[in-house]
Amino acid sequence: MNQIRNSLNELSNISDADWTYFSSKLKKIEFNKKETILSNGQTENYLLLKLIFSP
Repeated sequence: MNQIRNSLNELSNISDADWTYFSSKLKKIEFNKKETILSNGQTENYLLLKLIFSP
């Protein structure tokens, strides 16, 4: 979660209260490689974040 907040802070500082509210709405879902997330014609209604961390 800290990586998400740091990334958002690069765009605009986010207050602790705003971060608490925003992060309370986040839900981690992992997908398998090459797994279909949406079919053709479907609309995504959620925020998808892909974070890549190097060791």
